[in-house]
Amino acid sequence: MFEFIKKGIRRFWQLELYKASIFTNGLIYFAGRIPIIGRFVPTKMLYPEYGLKRVISYIKIALSFLLKLLLAFIPFILSFLWPILLSNMFNIEEATPFLIWIIFFVFIWSSLSMFFGMFDNKELQFIKNFHVSRTMFFKEQAVLSLFGRTLLIVLGLIMLLYLSHSSHLFLSLIFGLSLYILTNFLLLFLNVVLTVRSQKFIKKSWSVSC
Repeated sequence: MFEFIKKGIRRFWQLELYKASIFTNGLIYFAGRIPIIGRFVPTKMLYPEYGLKRVISYIKIALSFLLKLLLAFIPFILSFLWPILLSNMFNIEEATPFLIWIIFFVFIWSSLSMFFGMFDNKELQFIKNFHVSRTMFFKEQAVLSLFGRTLLIVLGLIMLLYLSHSSHLFLSLIFGLSLYILTNFLLLFLNVVLTVRSQKFIKKSWSVSC
């Protein structure tokens, strides 16, 4: 299992570098196409500058991770603020931040994510261009996605329960985390199966065993 996660992390980093390189080349191309300003952009000189392009790629990856981290905490911020608004506007006292988080972000938002494809075109191109095992890629990214989100959920839940002065912080943390993992594991399983079938990539059925 440890070796599986290790390979998945290495593949994930390769994927991020691939996506960042596409972004960097696109940025250079776009800069060269800007009216007037594009005349002063030496695109032919910049394309072979792999050192500069790698620096831009690393910056893009860092900013992307930072943005994802900030977005991951938005549900907890909203869960904390909504009960205050409900209490002030409609005198609803029963809606606790923890209950709001479970209803809207564990059940509703997680279910809505089923309507979005799990893999974008760049990831599908990565599989094709680098001759990556499709079955293994789907498994690795699904497990890493659930594992990474679970770590963020632990931090977010602790923050939410602490700020809302929960009297049963530990029990609420265990219950909320277990409910989140179970719900998202089932939805992730269905999402991967539907993605595989829609892309017609593999014939083998999805297996949760690693």
